[in-house]
Amino acid sequence: MSTMPPASPLPLQAPASYLEPDEAVELVMSLCLRGPSFGPEKDFWETFSHTYSQVRRQVDPERRFAFGIHVDARLAQMGLAPWSVMSRVMADEAARARVHPS
Repeated sequence: MSTMPPASPLPLQAPASYLEPDEAVELVMSLCLRGPSFGPEKDFWETFSHTYSQVRRQVDPERRFAFGIHVDARLAQMGLAPWSVMSRVMADEAARARVHPS
């Protein structure tokens, strides 16, 4: 019989490194302002929705609400209505979920 303790299990993945909400807001805004921000409104919102969704996945799930609030505040500073933005983003995510169920 062995007297050695059992080996500790190896982690399957390294712990996820999440963006801070403020970092994520800066990333969303910088990416969106490089896109078609001065083109047709529809193009801007499509780009914004896609970028927002991608960056949101990089934020700790427990901090995503803070991220959304910070994005709303930034958009309000830019003269854009946050409730309009979020409803567009959620509608876009819902449409993608219907087309590509997870």
